[in-house]
Amino acid sequence: MSLFLGPIHQWLYDKIIFQEDLTDALIDAGRAEGWSELTEELANECHSYDRRPLEEAVDPDNIHGSLQARIADAESRYAKLVQTIAAANPARVEDLKQVARRFGELNAVPTGTKADVAFGYLNNTLLDGMPCDNVNEMIGQTDDSITWRRNMDIHAQHWANEEDELYYVLRTEIVKGMFEPAGLSYEEPQEGTYEIRA
Repeated sequence: MSLFLGPIHQWLYDKIIFQEDLTDALIDAGRAEGWSELTEELANECHSYDRRPLEEAVDPDNIHGSLQARIADAESRYAKLVQTIAAANPARVEDLKQVARRFGELNAVPTGTKADVAFGYLNNTLLDGMPCDNVNEMIGQTDDSITWRRNMDIHAQHWANEEDELYYVLRTEIVKGMFEPAGLSYEEPQEGTYEIRA
């Protein structure tokens, strides 16, 4: 990454903020619906309090390191929130999925969006590490579909015992919420391979 703040840093920071918005949406829903598993201590510990502009949020002498630290912090708090709630009450996973789906719907692509544009939208919103990690690799494209492979599980490191199955369960709900209102399907034909189809 560059030594000076530029568009790629803002792009990545926006993805971090999107992740923070998801965490806060889960906390807000839990409070509104009275989830007993969501203690005030847990909510306060996992909530995002730092929403400063990029130029104030990173160390100008260590932009890459600052952004890496923000990613780790955002992902770790999200993981702690989800895992703690699910461990205390496994039935609450269905509520988490509903909130994730609604979050996706609030961030849905417009009707008529083509598959390649939808893939770009995912890349511009969902946090998948640093750009240099090259997590997602497109492996197929037609006029009405995009297929890609996840080359690594960048998220497991932030989940207790690297058990991040719930991460992908909720991610699927978010993506379906983003795409289904626009008439797009999102599938995982085999583990680690994904497809968007118009």
